[in-house]
Amino acid sequence: MSSTSFFADAAGLSRRISHDSPRLTMIVAMLCVVGVMLGFGSNATSWFGIVFSGTQPQPTQALPLTALPFALMVSAARVICWFAVSFLCALAGAALVFGREKPGRVALALLEIVQAVPIPAFMVLALPVCFGAHGWLAGHALTGEILIGAPAFAALTFPMMDAAIRAHQKVPAHLVLAAHSFGLRPWPRFWRLYAPFGLPAVVRSIGHAMPNVWLGLTFAEVYAGMKQLPLSPGLGGYAVSSIRNHASLAFALTLLATGCLVMATDFLIVRPMRKWGQRFDKGSSTRSTSAAFGDIPLLGRMFTDGSRLLRIVGNLPLGPAPKATVLDDPEKTPRIIALIIPALLGVAGLLACEAAPNGLPDPDEWLRAGLLGIGEMLTLLVPLGICSVVLLPIAVGLKRWADTLMPAFRFLALFPAVLLFPLVVALVGPESPFSPLLFVGLPFFLAFHLLIGVQDFPRNLQEVTRAYRIRGWLRWKTILLPGLAQSWLKGVHRAFFWGWNAVIAADMTLWGTHISEHGLIGRAIIDATSRGDMAQASLGIMVMTLLAMGSEALIWRPLGLYVRRRTTGQTMETS
Repeated sequence: MSSTSFFADAAGLSRRISHDSPRLTMIVAMLCVVGVMLGFGSNATSWFGIVFSGTQPQPTQALPLTALPFALMVSAARVICWFAVSFLCALAGAALVFGREKPGRVALALLEIVQAVPIPAFMVLALPVCFGAHGWLAGHALTGEILIGAPAFAALTFPMMDAAIRAHQKVPAHLVLAAHSFGLRPWPRFWRLYAPFGLPAVVRSIGHAMPNVWLGLTFAEVYAGMKQLPLSPGLGGYAVSSIRNHASLAFALTLLATGCLVMATDFLIVRPMRKWGQRFDKGSSTRSTSAAFGDIPLLGRMFTDGSRLLRIVGNLPLGPAPKATVLDDPEKTPRIIALIIPALLGVAGLLACEAAPNGLPDPDEWLRAGLLGIGEMLTLLVPLGICSVVLLPIAVGLKRWADTLMPAFRFLALFPAVLLFPLVVALVGPESPFSPLLFVGLPFFLAFHLLIGVQDFPRNLQEVTRAYRIRGWLRWKTILLPGLAQSWLKGVHRAFFWGWNAVIAADMTLWGTHISEHGLIGRAIIDATSRGDMAQASLGIMVMTLLAMGSEALIWRPLGLYVRRRTTGQTMETS
């Protein structure tokens, strides 16, 4: 090869790397997350001290039935408070990058990776900070609430912030030009231009995030109850107390109270907000805020008054005065400036890990964690395939009763399956190799989305089936499978990632004095956390994160493109 062609190829590669910002941004974001997680895990014990000693906590006296209403109020207060905190933090995070394309891309790449971190892992990572011997928050009055709320905060904040930033990037250019021509200051420009696009997207993301919110919050309460951490017991802690003391009535009432709380939150908060967000969809009729919340008079009045207050706040002339700029000038912030902070964080984390007593993980540790993670992933993918084969004909047969069954399956998809895992362990035995996820959680998600697909099945395809008397396998091959493919894929995709989030919780299931012995990488993370070995726990969490990203890129995205191409003829992914 001549020197001229070599330098030409090098220049072409440099241009591809420099101009292919999504790829470069994803690499830097991956470096940041991996470096920070390894650096934190390797130094957590030396920074914050040991969390748990080698001795197991002794069972305490069972909580009386009169403590159940207090536990219900504690869990309800936690949900509402962390819901409000997450909403405000998501909007604040999106506001930091609004109107800036390149920082927004970096933020989206980071959020995509952080959302792949299992939800219970945020409580595991927060343990040293909150309950380490000399942790930053040790002894603070809100330490326990921060630990309990960490998974719920992550489950809500990151999807909402991601949705807001993506909506901001879709603001039409002519509206941006109009905002500049009117000379609006940054705050009125954000509130009048970006909030109308971002808020509906944020509201829509809340409905998808709620199953993970309940999973994370309940798991944190259950874990705190099992380790007898000094904090107010919620419904999860009350369930642990009743299970340890074999109080069947108290456990049944806990399940009932949890179901009531889930439905009340869905009816009073999630559904009205989703109905309000639908006002901005194309073809929807414009409704006032009070009309959107008309089913709940108190909330309707609150949101009406809140909207008036927000209009006043949105008109405040906050921020520097606008300056005259050339409209076709490129963005002043170079890409390298937007990437340098996460890159430095990643490098600093790797250096901190190298400087730790144990140093970087050995290849044997990487191999072991990777094999455990792949094995755990197979234990989810194989049952999902079996459930698909079993549930698809059942969903088609239940089409006539789909409208009646939908609320029940929606409730089962929202209900925190962590509280149902002990029942499964009691039935199959604590030494069973089968995860409770195979019996509760995964089938509910898949059945819920299959019923949605059956409910929305095109009527013209049904008429074609009857008119041409298409029956048997030909009916499934040409009519039913293509019509249900999109709903099946959505259900399998969400069920897999919900199960991937719940793996850590499922591998730590308590029934009486017995703890289940199943699980692979989830069990390894829980055991490492109990030993105080945060380096191994962080390594397992990072491996789960990388495997989730890999499955999205190698399994779910190609499968989605294939289904879309076979059912709609589209060859590219649409937004």
